Amino acid sequence: MTESKEVTATFTSNNPVKLTLFKAGSGSALGKLTAVRAASGTVTESSVTISWSGNIGSVLLDPNDTVKITASANSGAAFTGWTGDCSGSSATCTLTMSAIKNVTATFKSTVSQTLTVTKTGAGSGTVSVSTGSIAWSGNTGTAFYAADSDVTLTATVNAGSTFAGWGGDCAGTATTCTLTMSAAKNVTVSFVLKDALTLNKAGTGSGTVTSSPAGINCGSTCSYEFLKDASVTLTAAADQGSNFVSWSGDCTGTTTTCTLTMSGGKIVTATFSKQRTLAVTKDGTAAGLGTVAISAGTLTWNGNTGSAIYSEGQSVTLTATVPAGSTFTGWSGDCTGTALTCTLSVYTDKSVRATFVSGYQMTVNKSGSGKGTVTVSTGTLTWIGNTGTAVYNSGVPVTLTAIPEDGSTFDGWLGDCAGKDSTCSVPMLAARNITAMFTSTTAGNKLPNRDFNGDGKSDLLWRNAVTGDVYVWLMIATAIAGGDFVARGVPEDWSAKATGDFDGDGKSDILWQNTTTGDVAVWLMDGTKIKTGAYVSIGMPGEWTLTAIGDFDGNGKTDIMWRNTTSGDIYVWLMNGSKIAGGGYIANGMPSQWEVKAVADLNGDGKSDVLWQNSSTGDVAAWLINGLSMSTANNIVLGISNNWQIKAVEDFNGDGKADLAWQDVSSGDIVIWLMNGLEITDRGYAARGIQGNWQLKTTGDYRGNGKTDMLWQNSSNGDVYMWFMDGLNVTGGGYAATGLSNNWQLK
Repeated sequence: MTESKEVTATFTSNNPVKLTLFKAGSGSALGKLTAVRAASGTVTESSVTISWSGNIGSVLLDPNDTVKITASANSGAAFTGWTGDCSGSSATCTLTMSAIKNVTATFKSTVSQTLTVTKTGAGSGTVSVSTGSIAWSGNTGTAFYAADSDVTLTATVNAGSTFAGWGGDCAGTATTCTLTMSAAKNVTVSFVLKDALTLNKAGTGSGTVTSSPAGINCGSTCSYEFLKDASVTLTAAADQGSNFVSWSGDCTGTTTTCTLTMSGGKIVTATFSKQRTLAVTKDGTAAGLGTVAISAGTLTWNGNTGSAIYSEGQSVTLTATVPAGSTFTGWSGDCTGTALTCTLSVYTDKSVRATFVSGYQMTVNKSGSGKGTVTVSTGTLTWIGNTGTAVYNSGVPVTLTAIPEDGSTFDGWLGDCAGKDSTCSVPMLAARNITAMFTSTTAGNKLPNRDFNGDGKSDLLWRNAVTGDVYVWLMIATAIAGGDFVARGVPEDWSAKATGDFDGDGKSDILWQNTTTGDVAVWLMDGTKIKTGAYVSIGMPGEWTLTAIGDFDGNGKTDIMWRNTTSGDIYVWLMNGSKIAGGGYIANGMPSQWEVKAVADLNGDGKSDVLWQNSSTGDVAAWLINGLSMSTANNIVLGISNNWQIKAVEDFNGDGKADLAWQDVSSGDIVIWLMNGLEITDRGYAARGIQGNWQLKTTGDYRGNGKTDMLWQNSSNGDVYMWFMDGLNVTGGGYAATGLSNNWQLK
């Protein structure tokens, strides 16, 4: 120690150091790892025993040992590289165990993996892949991919189907699915059918229709495709100022919801209408005692004024109830007449006044083919057309006197008066209804056909074949003096069979029959308004055909003739308004080749007769009728050629006796026979060569001169033209309308 010295001593741990090995990747079962301890000094190279648990192995080594690790892939696999304390892709890695070490060796399969795709469900669609291609056999397809490669599947639906979702190794309802092909994969894809629901909106109102499940919001979205057989509920919501009316098409009913099953394409129409107000006012000295009720809805009253809200076009019947000791004198405003009921179609806001007065009302009707006046001994009859009314205090005696005009006779009283004396006295202990019958004794004094307002001139009745609307033109010659809708939307199975004066008030009424049920109904008219409507009969058997109408008993009220198509029997209902007052058989067992061509007064006795033609021989015959009996029957002419057709049986010369108008369908010529009962008194051409597009639609006394005129319509352009007739001659005429839509048809 000749000088100071510094010494460093180094110590090392003799504790073992742990090496942990990991096998990873899709080929982890397809490879192995081995390790050897490298030679050092006098130590020779030696293998190392690794303890494995699955894909994790470990071994304890001496500190600073050098170890060489080797990765060996099995057949069908490949070593891809090291991570952790080794790196690179060489099959060997050498480590010095200076500390704990962790090494991961990754293997991959070199065998291709199979992707199997199966399409399920009743729908249809396609499945595509982002790489490679699928080979299909029916609804099963296969594709092959390198191990661990990624592939994206995309589902595309065909028209009429929808994608319901993935199954197997894909899941969810997104139209794409991405897989890593670390092994064979199986995927199912479901396509289901769907059907379109189309929603239409109709009517004058507005509203929205929505669906559950969501899809329809109409509004803006009025068509949507729902899953096949799905249950869909539609809900209609009317906008303010509108009402929901009904469903049609694949939904029906009037409730605001409709549920349907999507078993196919569906089309539904929701109808909305504007709201309309009906205002009712009670007035008169007994206004506070009388009541007015409605058949639909609710009247909200404020004193003697009530109102109700309706869908546009809704039909409502008002009924007046009269207290004891009082009289309902009638309706005014949008209802008219004295019947206790009034039926309205509320297409616009309506205002109705019902008048109730203290005391009892006397109602006097003039009826029959003649004319005359009725006076009362006290008070004053207020006349509207052929109906007069007056109100009396209880117990007042009243004497009525009937005075026929020249050319007419008084034929007797009906109702609360009876007999044929020209005077009748009644005490006003209750409401009285009396009819005075007048019969014409001169020619040309009959009521014209289709005279709805009682002005002595025929009018025109139209029905729209598409909408069912019914409209009346009030005519003066060729001029449309007025008109209005009588009703809207009359169902197609109700057929307007005829017009006639069923209640004898001098105004034509409309006779209907339901072609489905056989029901018969009548609208008693006052101009363009329905004074009252009622069923005449329910459920007429199908073999009974409504053949014609006419006044068979001469009481001024139209009757109805029926024919049994099986037996040939002929039966007549004698009518009094909507009531069948009597009836009976006129004949039994008429052969089917004998066809009723017309019912008209051929002999001028004020009673309708029956004109027949034999479809086999062309023979023409007539029955002269007196009520329910046949006074005379005989042939008029034999063997008429079938190209000559009877077009009208009316009084063309004003002598009170019906004549015959014929047309040759080959040439268009028009010939008229002037008749006197069963005799032809004169005949001649009224026109020649009428073009086929001009068709004789109806006849009527449009000028009110007692002579029937002819109404023609052009089937090509809709023009309507009148001929003014005087016997055999066309004396004038003119267009009543031009360019009328062919939806509108004359009745």
